[in-house]
Amino acid sequence: MVATVGPRHALAAELAALVGDEHVLTDASALRPYRQDKSPFPPVSPGIVVRPGNVDEVSRVLALANARRVPVVPRGAGFSVTGLPGRGNPGETVVLDVRRLDRILDIDPVNMTVTAQAGVICSDLDAAVAAAGFSVRTVGVPIQHVTLGGMLSGVIGGGISRDYSIAGSNASSVLGITVVLPSGEVLQTGAGGPNVHRTKAVLGDADGPAFTPLFLGDGGSLGVKVEVTLTIEPRAEARRAAAWTFRSDDGSWDAMVMAMAARDETYRQISMSVESPSTVLYVVEAADDRLADARMDHLEAIMIRNGGQIAPEERRLEAMAMATSDSRWTSRFIGVDRGLVAYCAPVSEARHLLREVLGAVSTGTDLRWYAYLSPFTRHAVYATVSVLFDRDDEHQRDAARRVTERCYELVVEAGGYCEAHQGAGSRAMASAWSVQTAGLYRAIKSYLDPSGILNPDLWNGATGLRSDPWPVEGQAVSTIGHTRGREP
Repeated sequence: MVATVGPRHALAAELAALVGDEHVLTDASALRPYRQDKSPFPPVSPGIVVRPGNVDEVSRVLALANARRVPVVPRGAGFSVTGLPGRGNPGETVVLDVRRLDRILDIDPVNMTVTAQAGVICSDLDAAVAAAGFSVRTVGVPIQHVTLGGMLSGVIGGGISRDYSIAGSNASSVLGITVVLPSGEVLQTGAGGPNVHRTKAVLGDADGPAFTPLFLGDGGSLGVKVEVTLTIEPRAEARRAAAWTFRSDDGSWDAMVMAMAARDETYRQISMSVESPSTVLYVVEAADDRLADARMDHLEAIMIRNGGQIAPEERRLEAMAMATSDSRWTSRFIGVDRGLVAYCAPVSEARHLLREVLGAVSTGTDLRWYAYLSPFTRHAVYATVSVLFDRDDEHQRDAARRVTERCYELVVEAGGYCEAHQGAGSRAMASAWSVQTAGLYRAIKSYLDPSGILNPDLWNGATGLRSDPWPVEGQAVSTIGHTRGREP
């Protein structure tokens, strides 16, 4: 039910004039779905929700909030698992819901690109591109519950797609972004910005400094993404999947690492399930059946060499579901209450760090968990640890929150890369920033968002409004971050 505009928020009437009464929510019942993400972290109540329907409306909303110095928190589908931002003064906060910006603007089969609005659900984008005979990198899980803009903002490198085992993050597939800055100005990277005569983004930031990455994994702190251009590629004609069990984690780890080290990447995705029995699941895709079968033979030899046994059929079906993000795979992550500790680490340190994380999960809690390890290209390993809890059990929920926070701290202390660029993940990462990094972030934030309205408490509050320089004992304070005559 759509709530009517009420007097609770100072900007209610002006926002309604910009986007229409029906797209401004102030009633408590209408705000309730916006209070909670999928995490064990406490709910955060917004002061008001506004749902713009086009780029111009987003621009006008931000310009109004900037003029009044009212904090704004962009929101996609609300599927974060590390806690919502906006704890500084939540009753004042404007939640900017982008889900009405859900159009797929162009699928270009010649230049192999797709341009879509940032509020489109990733599964809808995936389906539209597939219907045209192509594939696009969005996310694997939860593809049905994440917007394109949310993926680019809140996840390492702009998202982790189904083929991250060979492709890493989605950063390389993002050719250009249209961003509305906190001032209301519209910035374009890729096309229409670095060269105002260019109408299509094809080579990304090829005209000079690369500005697109500035808005990938920023947690939504530097601008509101409204349109995105991505590369697409022809869909594979042949797909295979297999699963193998091993007597120990050593065998499954050695098999996966041997597959990673092969000269030719024969898999599309490969994962090691840290359960009993330890299992390696993989997916092969190719242009034809002959090549797919050859790749399967290569991987089978590696599995057998390391003591693998063919897994039960349900695990093979799970592997196939992993490639298509269907319910056999996504049910492990969607529809369950879980805290998520997801991160990347160097291959040489991945297993040791996982043991530390699992040790923290097991110490002092009776929470169940499951974990997966996968290549993140050849250079790192991506780990996900799902910590299960009962949302209605306050003790379990609090335990899951505490262990999630502690595990992200462990990841940062070990030099790993947290997946979640929001909530607990962003706080943990910002706590380890050097003086220079903190100063540079403040300088960029202060330039793009001088009033500090956009996600002001993200990255541990390391915004242009913060007065201390986060000095490290024994280090000189950098001049980076001196903006508008204020000491960092």
